[in-house]
Amino acid sequence: MCLLLTSLSIPAFAGTLEVDWQYESVDMKWGSELFAGSSTVYNPDLAKASLPLIRALLQDGSRPHHNRQAVYDNFGFKNTVFHYNNSYSPPLVIGSQTMRINGVNTQLILVGIRGNASFKEWLNSFYMMSSDYYGHKVHSGFKNNADEVWDTLNGFLTKNQNLPQNKKFLVTGFSSGSAAANLLALRLEKEGLAKKDDIFMYAFATPNYISGNPTAGHENFFNFVCNEDIVTQIPPNTVFGSWSKLGSVFSFGINDTDPHSFNNYMQGISNAQLVNGTPSFSLRFLTDWIVLAIKSMFTFSLVR
Repeated sequence: MCLLLTSLSIPAFAGTLEVDWQYESVDMKWGSELFAGSSTVYNPDLAKASLPLIRALLQDGSRPHHNRQAVYDNFGFKNTVFHYNNSYSPPLVIGSQTMRINGVNTQLILVGIRGNASFKEWLNSFYMMSSDYYGHKVHSGFKNNADEVWDTLNGFLTKNQNLPQNKKFLVTGFSSGSAAANLLALRLEKEGLAKKDDIFMYAFATPNYISGNPTAGHENFFNFVCNEDIVTQIPPNTVFGSWSKLGSVFSFGINDTDPHSFNNYMQGISNAQLVNGTPSFSLRFLTDWIVLAIKSMFTFSLVR
């Protein structure tokens, strides 16, 4: 699967972005209108635009359309930094652009996080001890990822203090990176870096990361899960303990041969349905998870 962006210069205001996705052209809305309203209102256009921003972290730069920097440049992001230093943590991109939102110059900050799929990062996913985190008990491995993202983001903000002080955040993630994205969005609000209405959080293939039942008050969290994707069921919700997600969860049936693929989630956005709670873990999911973990032992990394 490859992601191709056209050579069009993409403005940082309202407009349409044309993306060649899985051998077909897909029109996506991109611009200030996506961030003019409250982050607590689900926006399918923003969900659709978020996926290429994570997918680009796979690009290795060996061919022109695999140039990850060019992808973010075409979306209008500047000062882009990538973080791949810790093999226990998912790959990360942070960038910013100035948009005129509701008549005010605003700094839109992108934080995109995706799963590494290295064996070490899988081990981190299995570190299922719970840690305290702003009134919640959360998965310790995913918390460690989110803490590293937080440190990188703080460094970015310190280095770019000359940008507009009005800030909005687009936090998005895929696979284990989705759990870190959820936790980062929670911390942004709790630490006072942004108000809830200014934190747009869209995450895909999200694993469980909250111990116990989810609580209300996270209306700006939108998580997408494929019913056949085993990653979204880990850690398992069993009679021995429950794990879940905060915010809204949208589910859909498989659309691709690989339920954990970007293409499957891109297609699933259009027919995803809001669901309550987390589906029960099954023996089939357990066996699939073991097979996938063994395969990952022979995968050094998808993002080198």
